[in-house]
Amino acid sequence: MGRTYLSPQQIRDVVHNLKASFTDSNYDMITHNCNDFSDAFCKIIVGKGIPPFINRCASIASRFPALTSRVINLVNNPQAVESPQSHSSGK
Repeated sequence: MGRTYLSPQQIRDVVHNLKASFTDSNYDMITHNCNDFSDAFCKIIVGKGIPPFINRCASIASRFPALTSRVINLVNNPQAVESPQSHSSGK
């Protein structure tokens, strides 16, 4: 990403300050995720964000909220996915 001239303590301070904005309660797989943290972190320490392609998948997914919410529900509740055998055996 680039070179930083911040000291190790300054880097720790940056991470500490960003922690308040990136908590488990405001995490969102699409709109506020680890890539957004990385982008904010890089902007502070090297003066530029991460390459746009890194978060492109989330950007595309945000355009399809109905599909995205279904996928997120399946990720969070994998037991909800029916097995292929339940369809083929007529159960």
